[in-house]
Amino acid sequence: MNELDILIRAEKYISDLANGKDPLTGTELGDEQIVNNVRISRCLFYVSGVLKKVIDNGGEVNTAPAAKPKRSELVDFALTDEQALALKPESYDVSLSRIVTYINANVDENVMKKVRSATVAKWLMERGLLTEVERGGKIKKIPTPEGEQIGMTEKLMTNRMGMSYNGVSYEPGAQQFIFDNIDSIIALAAEEEAEKAAEKADKKAEKEEQKARMTANAGKPWSREDDEKLAEMYRNGSKMKEMQMEFGRTRGSIDARLAKLGFDVRNAYKRNGSDAVDESYIPPDFEYNENYTPDNFDDIPLPSEPGNFGLDESSPYFGNAAIPNEQVD
Repeated sequence: MNELDILIRAEKYISDLANGKDPLTGTELGDEQIVNNVRISRCLFYVSGVLKKVIDNGGEVNTAPAAKPKRSELVDFALTDEQALALKPESYDVSLSRIVTYINANVDENVMKKVRSATVAKWLMERGLLTEVERGGKIKKIPTPEGEQIGMTEKLMTNRMGMSYNGVSYEPGAQQFIFDNIDSIIALAAEEEAEKAAEKADKKAEKEEQKARMTANAGKPWSREDDEKLAEMYRNGSKMKEMQMEFGRTRGSIDARLAKLGFDVRNAYKRNGSDAVDESYIPPDFEYNENYTPDNFDDIPLPSEPGNFGLDESSPYFGNAAIPNEQVD
């Protein structure tokens, strides 16, 4: 028997003990046996999980931290019948997050999605055991009379940082109620994951459609009507994305066209991630000049002075967007 065979046998023995079985005979051990103590069984499950990882790695202990997989790459949360039956309540009151942490300890987080406290709370609300109330401008979840009957109580609790807060505690009976209905909670978790996946797919499709619309007219000439509408939208404080959607052009194309029309766009749009127009840089009313048609706009040189954009003084756009030099970064 080699080292890997020994690890496999050790994992089997510890897994059996964690599930309340005699590893030599396979018989169920009584509740009075030490291995059926909740804390002991949790430790045994943990050690069993560690040994499984070592076995999967060929018996080698991998000390390098593995890259954490994306949630979308994980399979939905699930428990075997054996794992579900092994869930045992604490002998004292605990929080919902503590219950969920105990449930999630049975699965490999690198393979399977964890069930969330919010999912369990939603399940309890759907069954009329929790309800939401507003207190001090915040929404709080509290037990209903039905929830109190199974051992859910609102009381002052302490978090890991030693800070006190009003929360819902779960007596052993309430903990057992959740464990007894774990399959229903898992089904709700699967529904939520399916809804999130569908929502994500819809957003991706919408984003791709939006991107296509924002480049639909790339390379096409601008018409007089386009120029007049662009100037009007700019004067009215339209966001850059709105103008892109309207004209099917990239941001660079919109910027360049506004510059051709005599607007100083270098400072008009804040570059801190916001598309909001800085009103201090909005130019005067725009009037179309027949001397500057879409055909010869491309011949107008790029700006050499702030605000004038290479236009001569006879142009109605000359100084149209001029700003004091001290305002130019």
